[in-house]
Amino acid sequence: MKGIMLVGVLLVAGCSDRNTPSAPVSGPLAAKSGGDRISYTWQLSCTGDGGSYAKWSWTTAGATTGTGSATCYPGSGGGSTGGPDPRPADADGFTASVNGNPPKTWTVVPGGAFSVQLKGTRTWYDINYCFFDHNGRSSCEQSATGTLRIDS
Repeated sequence: MKGIMLVGVLLVAGCSDRNTPSAPVSGPLAAKSGGDRISYTWQLSCTGDGGSYAKWSWTTAGATTGTGSATCYPGSGGGSTGGPDPRPADADGFTASVNGNPPKTWTVVPGGAFSVQLKGTRTWYDINYCFFDHNGRSSCEQSATGTLRIDS
C-alpha cells in the first residue's frame, strides 16, 4: 500500500508543473497566455452580397505566436466588427488574409507601433439571382468586400 501511495505522490508531483508546455501553443490561446503582451485593435468592415472573413497571425522568428480571425456580415450600407486583443510583445512579423485572398506579410518592430489595412474581395455565382430579380439585379455574380484594419 505504501508503494502505491508513493507512486501516486510522484505522479501528482510530475503533473503539477503546469509552466512547462509539452507542445507549442498556437491559435487564440497563444495570444492570451504566457510572455509579455501589448494590446492591438482590429476591425473588419464589409459590404456586398454576403459575409466577409479575415484571418491573421503574429510571428516571432517565423513561428506563430498569436492568431485572430473574424467574420463580418453587411447590413444596410455595410457592416463591421472589431475589438481589442493582446499582441505578443516580441512579435516581429504579421500575416493577414481577407476573403481567402493570398496572405500578405509585414515586418513588425517588436513592441513598437504597427498599423496595417488590407482589403479583399470574393466573388461567387448564385443560381437564384439568375432566375429572380433581386434588388434590380439580373446577374448571377455576387461579391463581398472586406477591409481589415490593425492598429497597435
